[in-house]
Amino acid sequence: MAFDIGANVGYYARLMARYADHVYAFEADPNNFRILEQNCKRHKNITPINMAVCDTVGVMDFFTVANSAMRHSLIDEGNTKKISVSATTLDAFIKERNITGVSLIKIDVEGAEPRVFAGMRELLAKEHPVVIYEGDDSEAKAISDSGDIIKASDATRWGSRKKVTNLVL
Repeated sequence: MAFDIGANVGYYARLMARYADHVYAFEADPNNFRILEQNCKRHKNITPINMAVCDTVGVMDFFTVANSAMRHSLIDEGNTKKISVSATTLDAFIKERNITGVSLIKIDVEGAEPRVFAGMRELLAKEHPVVIYEGDDSEAKAISDSGDIIKASDATRWGSRKKVTNLVL
């Protein structure tokens, strides 16, 4: 069982589907979600979910970036349009569907990653999945270009915000 949180248009969900029995792909942005659904149609083991994942269950403000299909977030970084989206915690979603056997979680939610972690404490304590996420935690582990697990602070940095992809074991 795997989760792609901040699935965008489904690239990583489709990669995960090659190895997981089932992938839940969460995307809050309605425009990206429509593309996600189309991209995952042929993958019977992917379930697209049009919700934000964070530390709250209910309706949240969500900020879409003007003229972009990326960087949408629960955090307003400016030059955005505010919309309302449904939200859940991963713990609540798992309880509601009686899901077990979670082994992999990918999180890329443009700065709201701490809120996702806050909403999945029970899952982390029970299942101990591998979590790959975007962030700037220098104590975290990362995957190097050669595939080795290294300190995140030693990883190659990329992108305009100089973040690394961290790995929680």
